Formats: sequence, structure tokens, C-alpha cells
Amino acid sequence: GRDGGSGSGSAGSPRGFHSRGFQRLASPKGTRGFQSTASPNGRGVPESAAPDETDTAPPPPPYIPAIKVDDFDYPLPAASIALRPHFPRDAARLLVWRSNDNGTVIDSTFSEAVSHVPSGALLVMNDSRVIAARLPAYKKGSGGKAEVMLLSPLEPASDPETALAASSGEAVWTCMIGGRKIGVGDLLVSDTVGTAGKALGVVLTAEVLTKDRSDATVRLSWKCAVPGNQPSQELLGSVLESLGRVPLPPYMKREADEEDLASYQTAHSSSVQRGSVAAPTAGLHFSPTLVSKLTSAPVNASVALLTLHVGAGTFRPVVAEDAARHSMHAERIQASLDTLRAVRAAVARGAPIIPVGTTSVRTLESLYWWGARLILKDVSLSEPHVTIGQWDAFRLTDQVGGFGGLPSAAEALAAVEQWALALREGAGTQGGSEAQLFGWTGMMIVPGYRFALCDFLFTNTHQPRSTLLMLVSALVGSEKTLFNIYAHALEKDYRFLSYGDGCLFQCHPSARLGPLPRAE
Repeated sequence: GRDGGSGSGSAGSPRGFHSRGFQRLASPKGTRGFQSTASPNGRGVPESAAPDETDTAPPPPPYIPAIKVDDFDYPLPAASIALRPHFPRDAARLLVWRSNDNGTVIDSTFSEAVSHVPSGALLVMNDSRVIAARLPAYKKGSGGKAEVMLLSPLEPASDPETALAASSGEAVWTCMIGGRKIGVGDLLVSDTVGTAGKALGVVLTAEVLTKDRSDATVRLSWKCAVPGNQPSQELLGSVLESLGRVPLPPYMKREADEEDLASYQTAHSSSVQRGSVAAPTAGLHFSPTLVSKLTSAPVNASVALLTLHVGAGTFRPVVAEDAARHSMHAERIQASLDTLRAVRAAVARGAPIIPVGTTSVRTLESLYWWGARLILKDVSLSEPHVTIGQWDAFRLTDQVGGFGGLPSAAEALAAVEQWALALREGAGTQGGSEAQLFGWTGMMIVPGYRFALCDFLFTNTHQPRSTLLMLVSALVGSEKTLFNIYAHALEKDYRFLSYGDGCLFQCHPSARLGPLPRAE
């Protein structure tokens, strides 16, 4: 029920909906359902920022699944979209679906998650922290309105935490720019007080270095507003806290306020892992109290942290008709040897691995495929960073003649650890179990994918026609199954999207790479 009492139903035929689930929308621009100006997966980029993808490119390789984006459309009423978060965090509702229980849907709450998480499970959480990346601005000279949405740093370092310590003039970032008639060489000025309300008396200027439609690179510099426009000694992180705004998804149709400063961060986000430009929203439900319950008897789960800095790869709109023609942007990932070894130990003992959020899934699966690349000699052992391309999983599967030719999860993770230790030894650094391995992933998960390191998944609901919807459809076995689950959620008045309720899904046996976990 609405107040969190247990309930159940079949995902195959939710009451009040056609037995085949949602009816497909006739057109992505049709009037049925919710038509938003947000990105299709609700992560905070205006629709105008979408790349102009066409069918003029050469045909994709045959190993990429033929996925029609229209098949991932469904009607989402505006009234079902949450505009404010739950308080407390774990008061959110939790929809539980297990593939080994005839697809039964259970209506619960996050506060009751201890009843649904398998004992001895490993919870894997993304500890990236959201930055105030949205900078309202005006074009110097004309005064025209503009907006700069910072995505990822290029200079003085690609590591966001290092880049946020930059001084004026040192910072070059990729970004998305909104506004009319903005080109290379233009100066965009931001001087308004941001969400945090911290007035540093600083004026920031973004010089446009390159621009392709809305995609751009800018050099950031900042000066004291008074006296005399003297160079400011503030570091970039402080400047963004002063001028930047929390990058709420546009479909919320409101400015971020002081409440969002806390509620749009996960409780486990790290102050030394700043860098996301949208929240890993599944983690928003996990209060310290809930995590304490899950890691205590009788569940006795353990927790491992890793990092994916959410960027355009997660929220880039899908405007192509075929998923194969959508371009994923790479996002920075990071994991410690401690985390890698915790995942290896869970695999060895057959414990269920439960990523919290799609960003955690993509990071874990990227580590598996990095190990596969190393074993299959698809990359040099001297390569210093993890690098996973959009379709590497499907390319390598095709290369070895099918799933049976791929290394096991245990073999792949062992290869990753050996590679990381060899790199550390070669660099002459000692480090420890907290030593970090990092890199970039652009992997896209669609139906037909097999999951190596995901037995269950905590996730929020996702917007129509999004890459995240495709990922979750792959996990539960098909988009039809997912749409039936979503139909149940709408019928039961679940709140959707970033500030909405969450789900716990079991990976369908047909979507698994390797044996089922022993612990249930």
C-alpha cells in the first residue's frame, strides 16, 4: 500500500492495465504520457543539448544488437514524477521483483529492505559527490542569457578532485552550453549567487575554446568583483560552491534550493570524490541507519565503495532511432584494491553481489571486461588506465565465439588485480589495499547483455527512451517484463525518477554470465 505495507502482484498482468503491459507510444513526440524538456533519462540536460544523430553513418558492426529505441517508450504521467525527496531517506517505497519467484512484485519500503536483501550479500555503492555544475551566465557584450553545464575536466587534470583545486585560468572543462548565437571566442560571465548562498564576491568567466552544437570546451577564470577586478585566490571548488547551482533534472521545473544541497547527495558520498554532475540516485535512499541494519544480523551484508563520476555518458539523450547509433560519452571510474578484493571474495564464496544504482553496475561490469581484455590480449599489460568502449562487451563476445569462450568472473578479477599490482610495482610505489585503479568507461548495456557481477540491483525508475531503461530491461530479461513492473508501480502510485521510489530487481537467469550465487 501507499504507507509501505506489504503487498504483491504478478508482473505479468498488473491490475488496471492491458495484460500485455504498456501500449507503445505512437511517436516520441506524441501527446500520450509525459513529454519533458529534460533528457530522456532525467539526468539534467536540456533536450536542445542532444546531438543531431542521423542515419548517414556507416552501418554498425553485426555483433551490436538491433535495438529500436521506440521499443523503450512508455507513458509517464507528470503527476507520477517526484519533485521532492522522501524524508527520512529510507521512507521511500521499495518495489521488489525476483525472477526466481514467478515474477511476483512485492510492495515494500526501504526501511524494510532487511527482509529482501539476501544474507551475506555484498552491497556495492558509488561514493561520487555531486558538484554545483550548473552556471547561469550572460554573454559578454550582448548580455544574452546563457548557461554552462560543466561535465568533466581536461586541465590541469582529468581527475575532478584535483581539477577542483585549480587556480584561475588553469581550469579547462568539457561542458554543455545553452544560449543563442554562442561561438568560439565568446566570453560567458557568471556572477550570481548559487544554491549554497555563499557570496565570495567572485566573477567567473568561461571562454569558449571549442563548440559543436551544445558540446563545448571552456577555459574558466575568475576575479574579485571588487576592487578593480583583481585575480581571486579562491580555488575552483570554492568558486563553484559560490556561483554554481545544484544540477537538478529540468523535468523538476524548479530551481534547486537549500534543501537540495543535502537531499541531492547520497549519505555515503565522499568529500574527496567530488565530480558528478548528477546524483547516483538509487543511493539517495540509503540512510546510515539503513546501512547499519543491512550490515548487522541477520542479513550481515558487507559494503564496498567505488566511484563513477556521473556525466554525459549517463544522461545523454537518445535521439537516434537505433541504439547502435547512440554515442556514449566515457565517464571516469575508480576503485580501490580493497573494493576489488571484496568483490573477488564475494565471487569466491558465491555471495550475491548487489550494486546500488546503474552507475555501480556499469563500474563493476567494466572491471570484469577490463579483466577479459587483459586475458584475451585485447590490450597491453602496460596500459595504465582501465578503458572500456561502448560495445567492447559485445565485440569480445563475438570475437571468442560466444559467451562460453569468455573468462569467468573470478579469472577476470584476478587478472585486474595482477595488472594493478604490476603497475604499482613498476611505478615504484608501495601504496596499500587502499591504492586506487582508475580509468574511463563508455559501456552501454542493452538487452542481450550478460551480467558478470550483478545478482540483484537497487535502482530508481527511469525515463522513457533512455539508456538506463535499456540496462534495467536487460537485467530483468526483457522490456516487456520491465514495462509490466512499471505498470504495477504506476497503478500503485509509486513516485518516479530521481527523487522517487526505488526498486530491487533480481537478475534474470537468461541475463547472467556464469553460475547463480550460492547464497540466497
